[in-house]
Amino acid sequence: MLNIAIVAGGNSGEYEISMKSGRQVEMNIDLNRFRPFLIEIKGTKWNYKVEKKSFPVDKNDFTVSIGRHKISFDAVFNAIHGSPGEDGKLQGYFDMLGIPYTSSGVTTSALSFNKSFCKDVVSANGINVARSIHLYKEDKHPEAGVIENLRLPLFVKPNNGGSSVGMSKVNRKKDLKAALVKSFNEDNEVIVEEFIKGRELTCGDLFRKLNCKGIVRFDYIFNGRKLFFLEVNTVPGLTAASIVPKMAKAYGWSYTGLITKLLDEII
Repeated sequence: MLNIAIVAGGNSGEYEISMKSGRQVEMNIDLNRFRPFLIEIKGTKWNYKVEKKSFPVDKNDFTVSIGRHKISFDAVFNAIHGSPGEDGKLQGYFDMLGIPYTSSGVTTSALSFNKSFCKDVVSANGINVARSIHLYKEDKHPEAGVIENLRLPLFVKPNNGGSSVGMSKVNRKKDLKAALVKSFNEDNEVIVEEFIKGRELTCGDLFRKLNCKGIVRFDYIFNGRKLFFLEVNTVPGLTAASIVPKMAKAYGWSYTGLITKLLDEII
């Protein structure tokens, strides 16, 4: 039987959703093949919690000691939305330790987590994207030139991350500054995009141009004539209410089957 570390939590506003995803994976993993260990990561605190007891992770080799028994892991199921599980940090750590994991690698994770850089690569491959401006917190008067170069309404959102935390829709020029402050409270970089009227579509898929691994979720807007790429989530939600498990079910895969498929790809 293989020991599987399910890492969840993280250091972003998606912490609670990530923990729900991790617990859902733990509840549905095939216990005939895998022994799950839900590892909660928050800042420098990495712990395996069971029966109201907490056992710290040894970050030197990613092991957990329970009494005299030292547990090592055959693979990692990555359920962290946001940093450090979706931006490449944990991926680099596990690569150095030689532990396989269920999400995209360092380069793809880091690129896709940065909305502006990801859009540049996607656009270079001939895919439609919304017009946008990439701003930095140290910029003086970051709102200057935005309205002159982009048309209202606008979406203002943190550049790094996949959630809606810190995002605002701006319909009036006078509301732009407050929206930027809100986003800069979440990130040192902000992306301002033109609004595209249309139907929002989401697709759990493999986008080979970005070299994604495991299950990823792509979001688009269809304006009636063209598809416009919005963003990619390399660690999408896996709660009971999340889109990807529903897609898998519609395709004929059980939740347990989805988990098994992801683990079989890396073990």
